[in-house]
Amino acid sequence: FFLGEPPILSRLFGAIVAVIGVILISNEQNRHQETGDLSSQDGNNRRLDLWGIAGAVMTAVLYAVGTTLLQVGIEGVDPISGSFVRVLFGSIAFVPMVALASFNGMKVPTRRAIVRVVVAGFFGMAIGSLLFVWAVAIVGAAIMSVLSSTAPLFAIPVSIFILKEKLTRVAVLGIALTMIGIVLVVMGF
Repeated sequence: FFLGEPPILSRLFGAIVAVIGVILISNEQNRHQETGDLSSQDGNNRRLDLWGIAGAVMTAVLYAVGTTLLQVGIEGVDPISGSFVRVLFGSIAFVPMVALASFNGMKVPTRRAIVRVVVAGFFGMAIGSLLFVWAVAIVGAAIMSVLSSTAPLFAIPVSIFILKEKLTRVAVLGIALTMIGIVLVVMGF
């Protein structure tokens, strides 16, 4: 109701189905990754899992709030201007975090790492943010929130063709559920 969008049950159901699909895909991808040193310590493993889950839930809530506020904030604003302000203030928020991390002994990145992050930042933060703002302006926060959460779906071709991972039945089920969820959210019967 906040954004003038009536609640549509098929969108809610689609979001739930898509999230279940993404969880299946993500769990299957995590199964193929090597575990680090911390996961071998049983006592710390559970605590790290709880912190990870809490962080993931908090991230989802903050993304939802941010996307909703973004839709309100960009009314009548060009997507380039909206994206510029969004990225600028997001970047400014990192200044105290970087200062604190540096004070606590954060390693200085290598030149190679800086180049890679700059390239990733161009695609992810510059172009990606612009397209995200533009999409929110066109389809709205409700649809865009679900669509943007389906990133693991697009990692599957990379994991199959580049990392040579096998496509499992669980991953196929996750793909199917995610696609069905996306259709339900976008169609909004």
